[in-house]
Amino acid sequence: MSKNNSPHNDLFTIIMQDKLAAKELLVNNLPKQMRSMVNLENLQLQPDTYVDEALRTRVTDLVFSTTFNDKPGYIAILVEHQSKPEKLMPHRIYKYISSIMDAHMKETGKEELPIVYPMIYYAGNKPWNYSTDIFSLFNENEDLAREIMYQPVKLIDLNKISDEELRKHLYSGFLGYALKNIRKKKTQDLLAGIMDWLKKLEQQQNGDMLISAFFTYMVHVKEEHANINKLKQIIADGLSERTTREFMTIADRLIADGKELGWQEGMERGIERGMERGIERGMERGIERGIEQGIEQGIGKGIHEGKQQVAKNLLRENYPLEKVAAITGLPLQEVKEIS
Repeated sequence: MSKNNSPHNDLFTIIMQDKLAAKELLVNNLPKQMRSMVNLENLQLQPDTYVDEALRTRVTDLVFSTTFNDKPGYIAILVEHQSKPEKLMPHRIYKYISSIMDAHMKETGKEELPIVYPMIYYAGNKPWNYSTDIFSLFNENEDLAREIMYQPVKLIDLNKISDEELRKHLYSGFLGYALKNIRKKKTQDLLAGIMDWLKKLEQQQNGDMLISAFFTYMVHVKEEHANINKLKQIIADGLSERTTREFMTIADRLIADGKELGWQEGMERGIERGMERGIERGMERGIERGIEQGIEQGIGKGIHEGKQQVAKNLLRENYPLEKVAAITGLPLQEVKEIS
């Protein structure tokens, strides 16, 4: 029950706590069809309020649990104790009903919505002159709203759309293919499959932005070990030099941010997510090969030994001890001992 101090609220709440009074009110006001469905003998007044906090100075609620045709449900009575009608009440009731449903599912632990039948109990100075039909709030768009709104939600399931169908469309097909296959395909295969889209997008006015967004997304999400040089070569073979430079710029930035292909996270997961991609992009190709060898040894010998191998490769190239410790995550003292 609401904790408002309104005398109107106090009177209504006290009287409605009497089960006979609540039953009488419902018998006299429920639609006839509803009375045949609801069990008024097992009404249980709920202890909580579900009214939005911003409305509690104007609206009080009493919620009774019961059954409708032996199915669990609620009758919710909102007591309007402000002096005039509220035009947006139908909209607020929908949010209110959702609150009751959320609480019910949380309590039962089941993903099954209960029946909720709301009622408004109003005693303002003026008769209620607004509709309680939510569609009336759309004003001149009421007919259109009835046709479109509150229908089953349209579902676009990419799993049920073939790649062949996606290839018929440039923008939506490109987006759908990327989202659908990002975790299903290896990075090289993903690039190969999306190459035709990338070539077409290069010719579009906004294509550079979309391609850059895809490269950023791909490098962030892919979890497998991926060789940056191999990816660069695939892109260079199929796309323009401008696009290739853009990919490398994105890779450089993500490496610097420590986000690219999850270098640190990759080591924590057994170096399986590509330790070589966490090293700064300024390294020479020989360093990258040394890191890759370190990864291969690390997979066999364990995370710690993999870190040590990478440290050795870096030290051979005269990297500062502090930098090696920062890159590998090894204690500075251990790096000194390796050196």
